[in-house]
Amino acid sequence: MQLMLDLLSYLRLRLLIATNAAQFLAETGYWLASLPDSFGWVFSAYAPAIEQLEAIMLFRVLLCTFAAWISAFGAASAEPMTIDFSWQSTGGCITLFPNPEIRFKNVPPDAKLLLLTLSQGAREMGGQEIAMPANGVLPSGSIRTFGPCRPDVYQWTAVVKSSKGEVLAEARRARVYPTDELASEKIIRSDIRSDSR
Repeated sequence: MQLMLDLLSYLRLRLLIATNAAQFLAETGYWLASLPDSFGWVFSAYAPAIEQLEAIMLFRVLLCTFAAWISAFGAASAEPMTIDFSWQSTGGCITLFPNPEIRFKNVPPDAKLLLLTLSQGAREMGGQEIAMPANGVLPSGSIRTFGPCRPDVYQWTAVVKSSKGEVLAEARRARVYPTDELASEKIIRSDIRSDSR
């Protein structure tokens, strides 16, 4: 909105200057031509002020345009990291359960380490820290946890870190085992509360 107001103000100033200059020249053209050259400084004295006003208005328009562009670009690039997986190709009820294929999106560019854990409600079933896959796809069997057995909501949590161990992003995805339905946040929170009692 501010960008539009600044742009309109700038255009109005340009129109005012052009209209006034044309009117001024039309009304005083003969008189200006009859003035000696020594009086030219009076009329040119206002030119720097007008140019400065134009420069300020143009700078504000460009600054607002740049700010709008940065905020739009920043919003698009700041999407949170997400993970997804499917239980369809897995067999549960085993002690050392191999993870299903897990796909990552919007991973921070300097992510080097991945801490991946599996939980059922408030019960953590294991996890492991490994190198972050460069292609954003963690192959099946890359880590081992306790396996899902009874039909319930199970959640994978991924925490990506820099090479120095700084946490860069975190993502969660919960699905019902073995039907593979996505679990809602409400179900996950109620499971955690009931398990902690």
